[in-house]
Amino acid sequence: MKKLKKVFILACIITFVMGNAQNAGSVGINTEAPDGSAALDIVSPNSDRGILIPRLTSGQKDSIRNPANGLMIYNISVPCLQINNGTPNSPRWDCMQSSAVNNLDCGGVINEGDIIEQMPVVDANSVLPYKRGDGSAYLGQSVSSIGVLGLTATLAPDNFLNGDGQLIFNITGTALTSGVAIFPINIAGQSCLIVREVRANIGTLTGLNCSSIINNGTLIQGATYSSTSGVSFVIPYTGGNGMAFNKYSVTSNGVAGLTATLEAGNFATGSGNLTFKITGTPISSGTASFVINIGGYSCTINRTIGPAAGAITGTLNCGTATNNGTLTQNVSASGVSSYITYTGGNGGSHSGQQVNSTGVTGLKATLVAGNFANGSGSLTYTISGTPSASGTASFAINIGGKSCTFSRTVNTPAGTISSLNCSNITQNGKITRGLSATGISFTIPYSGGNGYSYSSQTVNSTGVTGLKATLAAGNFVNGSGSLTYTISGTPSASGTASFAINIGGKSCTINYLVYEPGTNIIYLYCSGQETDGKISYSSAGYVCKTTIPYSGGDGTTYPDQYVQSTGVTGVTGRLLSGTYQGAGLINIVYYGKPNTNSPGTATFTFNIGGKPCTINVPVILYN
Repeated sequence: MKKLKKVFILACIITFVMGNAQNAGSVGINTEAPDGSAALDIVSPNSDRGILIPRLTSGQKDSIRNPANGLMIYNISVPCLQINNGTPNSPRWDCMQSSAVNNLDCGGVINEGDIIEQMPVVDANSVLPYKRGDGSAYLGQSVSSIGVLGLTATLAPDNFLNGDGQLIFNITGTALTSGVAIFPINIAGQSCLIVREVRANIGTLTGLNCSSIINNGTLIQGATYSSTSGVSFVIPYTGGNGMAFNKYSVTSNGVAGLTATLEAGNFATGSGNLTFKITGTPISSGTASFVINIGGYSCTINRTIGPAAGAITGTLNCGTATNNGTLTQNVSASGVSSYITYTGGNGGSHSGQQVNSTGVTGLKATLVAGNFANGSGSLTYTISGTPSASGTASFAINIGGKSCTFSRTVNTPAGTISSLNCSNITQNGKITRGLSATGISFTIPYSGGNGYSYSSQTVNSTGVTGLKATLAAGNFVNGSGSLTYTISGTPSASGTASFAINIGGKSCTINYLVYEPGTNIIYLYCSGQETDGKISYSSAGYVCKTTIPYSGGDGTTYPDQYVQSTGVTGVTGRLLSGTYQGAGLINIVYYGKPNTNSPGTATFTFNIGGKPCTINVPVILYN
């Protein structure tokens, strides 16, 4: 029923409107003569009513699907009458106001900076206040000056504030003359004039004293300097006329990143000084140059930029130091260094350092002044001096804001001797072919020992192989002493086993005899026997003597040995007792009378030191 009622009312309104339509196609409400330029002309019946279009919140507005271009609502959230100036797919709802701002405060313009004829404008702005902005966007604009030409006022694009705000126009260019520069401004449907005074450029001087520059403060690579940092240079001048000069800035050459600025002012009458403050950040070390041109004179100012203070922001790696060379107690260090890596270097300089050792004293690690790398790098410490002891020398380094300790081992000095007396060795024990050497050793005297250590060593035999002489590690005495080598192993043959000894800087060869089992000498020269006479039938007692040479005696004693002759019998040969020496003679004497009276040969076979030897002695009838 309600739906039918609504349809009926709508039909009545349409019938009413159509009934009031004119031939020209205009529709009038409360008028029979609608305006011909209007599609719809609504007249207030009592002249005290208006048109009320749909009132929506911003949220309700945004829920309208595909709003037509030109669709209007009253946004109660803003509040304002809004129209879609966009498209159905991309609506843009603008408030329908007479202006984006209520008022431009042309009388409240604030002018900043000085403008002087024929000089580039530096840091000059004009600030134009406004009231009751609506938050809408405005376009940037550039306005050329009239009156005094050559200047431009530039406004960057932005948004008006919702409320009071200001527009900042940056003034650039070079004024051609002095006087008044005017900038006609037109924005948000309103216009205004910005007026700037251009001062006459009539400040002059007769000379700049560039050789008497005064430099204040220091400049370091990477450091940032402001106008309050106290870094400047002062140029004396002569012949100033007391008139004005503009603010003046010049950027650095060589080392970039700096600006020297002279604030606007007046020359003194006569002599005076111009102070340029340096600001910015120098990008490297070296020389920054400023070319100054003022008052008709010019000069170049050079400032030295020091290297950046060195720093390490990462790690200093003492634990992975690379060590070169060796250190020995009481020996002056030579060719010794340690290589320390780091990360996070800033490329700045360091002044080097010297660090004394702890633990083992007497050493110092020296780092030459230089620069850190940008990023990862290394530091080489050269070690000098004489370590006072053996052990560990530690170096605590602190550089670039980081610290760590690296260590070096100091070795005990190698033991040395001045002579090795191999000709006067003492041998202990007898070595026999085929038998394992037990309790066998030899002792070598030495002189000139330095009191330091020697390492253990094992020397294999040559000649007769299968043996080895072993020396345990120890220390030489200060002066004279001896070294004892223990022989072990099983000799492969009899003869001479030789051991090449090299110790304490000296060397020699030790020969040790190896015996056949059951023998006491190495060599018996039976063929070299000599008999000093003959046996005769007239003999009764001692008749003659035979000597037989030998070598390689084992030092044992041997008893008398008696042997009866064969061939011509009746004669006794007696080997005289003695001691087997390194080399010597075996003495045999003969007693008795031959049993026959015929000439012939008396033969005697002796066992000498385990070796047989046969002796033939002639027998004659008479002496």
